[in-house]
Amino acid sequence: MNEQRRDNNASAAFIELIESRTYQRLKQAETFLKQAKEALRFMLEPHEGKRHEFKNLNWVAKFVAKSIWETDHNGIIEELLCYVQPEIAFSLIKLDVKSLKEDNQVDMLNPFILPTTSYIRPTLNKKGKSFTVNKDYLFGGQSVEELVAEILTVTEELQKHQERYEDFKKSCLSCPDLRERKKVTTPYGSISLLNNKPEWDLERVFGALGEEFLINYGKVDMTKIDEYILKGIIPKSVVSAHRKLVDIRVDFVVMDIAAEERAMQYHRSKQINASLKRYA
Repeated sequence: MNEQRRDNNASAAFIELIESRTYQRLKQAETFLKQAKEALRFMLEPHEGKRHEFKNLNWVAKFVAKSIWETDHNGIIEELLCYVQPEIAFSLIKLDVKSLKEDNQVDMLNPFILPTTSYIRPTLNKKGKSFTVNKDYLFGGQSVEELVAEILTVTEELQKHQERYEDFKKSCLSCPDLRERKKVTTPYGSISLLNNKPEWDLERVFGALGEEFLINYGKVDMTKIDEYILKGIIPKSVVSAHRKLVDIRVDFVVMDIAAEERAMQYHRSKQINASLKRYA
């Protein structure tokens, strides 16, 4: 088998992923970090303050309030279509596949469908799962600082395993055998090539089926719309009348201080730019 064939062989790549224990280490790291962060949260909750900095490790753990909203997507879409430039409005809207299927509207959208993209889904059989047995970790024998140091180390390890896993999935996407058969099997399970949810050219849908269709079957990307509001691209009033605060959740976040500063700087710069646009 030549080098090119090995690069495009999804079965061989999957076998290597399992037998090298890369997949097992990835899953173990994910489990450890989930449990370790829960333990760290439990250890820090009795302490005063929402932010806890560990300067010698250049990491920070903090409690962050997150607003939970009840959103009227139909109302926001109507506002977007009335008051926002079409190319911006369409970039914030996606059609809800579930609602379209329930009302048997999918087939009528065939003329407007965009090129389909695919993703890889590995499925382990019993033998494959025997390579990836997870376990519960015990905490309490170390200090807060020691636990943060462990989280730092395992986070770095997880990033390396994730990179190898992403490389595996990319290599599978170019496997001729998988692209033809859509599913290949190995001694450790199968790899499937599946289509992502369909997407459509909303400008053409709007032109052919009208505003009411997008209002009835559209969903707004709220993360993206909040970013556009912060940048001053669209006014906050487009959203405010159609979103109601129903709860505030407290999330627990552990990250390196440099990443925290970058995120805060990004947020500050967007707020400044939005203010300048409002008063320009």
